[in-house]
Amino acid sequence: MNVLIARGKEECPSWTDVAVIIDVLRGATTACALLKRGKRDVLLFNDVQKADAFLAHHADFEAFSDEPLTASHADNSPYLASKSVARQPGLLLASSGCKASWDVRRAGVVLLGGFCNFYALAETLTSQPKDVLLIPAAMFGPGNEEEDLLCAEALKDFIQGVGMPECALGDFGNTMRMVEFHKNGPKTAEKDSRLAFKINGLPVVPQVTFAEDGAYAVCHPYGSPAHWLEVAKPAVAPAPAAEPAEDPAQPAAVQEETPAQEPAQAKEAAVKTSSLKSLFGGLANSVKEEALSLKEKAAEAAADPKAAEAKSKLKGFFSDIVPFIFP
Repeated sequence: MNVLIARGKEECPSWTDVAVIIDVLRGATTACALLKRGKRDVLLFNDVQKADAFLAHHADFEAFSDEPLTASHADNSPYLASKSVARQPGLLLASSGCKASWDVRRAGVVLLGGFCNFYALAETLTSQPKDVLLIPAAMFGPGNEEEDLLCAEALKDFIQGVGMPECALGDFGNTMRMVEFHKNGPKTAEKDSRLAFKINGLPVVPQVTFAEDGAYAVCHPYGSPAHWLEVAKPAVAPAPAAEPAEDPAQPAAVQEETPAQEPAQAKEAAVKTSSLKSLFGGLANSVKEEALSLKEKAAEAAADPKAAEAKSKLKGFFSDIVPFIFP
C-alpha cells in the first residue's frame, strides 16, 4: 500500500483506489461528531438548491451547513453537532469537504478524517489493500487552511512509522491560522477547535457512499451499511396484467357450471370418521359381552349382599359409557 498526498485538484477525478478527505475545520470533524452522537443517517449535499429541496420534504432532518440555506439549519459546527438529537437523521453541507468528496467520487472507498479521528483512521487505512490518496480539503476552499495539509502529512508519516500527530499540532501552533479562526470565525470557533484538535477524541471513521444519481451521498461509519440508500429506494410495483380485448361482434361465452368436487380434506375426514365408528363399534360390542358375563356372575351370587352392590355399580358404569359411545 502506498500513501500519497494530493497536491492539486486535478489528481482527484481519476483516482479509483482509497481516498481520504482531510477537513479539520470543520466538515470532517462535524461528520465525526454527528456519527459519534449516534445518528445512523447523515446525508451530504454539495448543492444548496438540492439540499433545500430535500429539506422541504424531510422536516425531520437536522441540517448543518456553512452555506446559507432557506430551510432551518445550524452552522457546520462540530460542537453543535455533538449536541444534536441522536434519534434524528442529519444533513451536512460543508463547502470545502463536500466539494472534495464529489470530485473524488469515482474512488473505490471515500473516507473523511482529521485529527479528531486520527488513530482510528490510521488503523482503517493500514488494513486497506489498495493505495491511499490523502486530499486536503483546503484545495477546494479559500486556500489558507494549513491544518488540512499538516494533518495529511502527519497521517502519512504515522502510517509509515516515522512521526506522531502531536508534532503536527506543534507546527500548527506556529501559524496564524488558529488566531484568525478564533477572531474571525463563527461563534462556536473555540469550542469547535477543541473538538477538531483533540487527537482521536471522536474515534469514528465516516465513509461516504454516493447515490446513483449523485444528488447526495450518505455518510456512515466505515464497515456499516449506508442505511438511507436502502430506505430511499422506491418500491417498484408489478405492472398490471393486460386485459384481453373484447370482441363486440361476438357475445361473451357463458361458462357452464360444473358440480364441485369433494375436497381432499373432506374425503380424508370421512375416512377417519368411518374408522372411528368401526373402532367404537367394536369397543361397544366388547363392552356389551363383558356386561353379559358380569351379569351372569352377579346372578349366581345374588345371595351375597356384596355381589348385589357390585351389580348395582356395574349397571351405573355401563349405563354411562354406552350412551357416550353411541350418543
